[in-house]
Amino acid sequence: MKSKLTTTRLWLLAGGVLAITAAASAGAGCDSALLASYGQAERVVASLHADKPSQMRVLALDGSVYTAGETQWLKGQLRQVSAACQRSDSESAGTILTDVERALASHRTSLQD
Repeated sequence: MKSKLTTTRLWLLAGGVLAITAAASAGAGCDSALLASYGQAERVVASLHADKPSQMRVLALDGSVYTAGETQWLKGQLRQVSAACQRSDSESAGTILTDVERALASHRTSLQD
């Protein structure tokens, strides 16, 4: 049991470091509020690892469940947010990030039902 807790803590720490790194690499073309939201979304999305393209259940760090297809879509959307920030197109980045946040929220809501 102790090793499972240690592993969980390591994953949480790695997720936090990855989110900070991802937000920094998103570019200075977006404001700090958008980058903070990006970092939160990236933390969850980065924890998604599908073993195969047709995988039906991919667990996120927060316990929410996605399909492999949803996982790929979320990762692609975050790449688009990063690219938009690098182009200083915060309007597009915000629009795309809103869609990602809605998708993440819908999975969190379904967990609470």
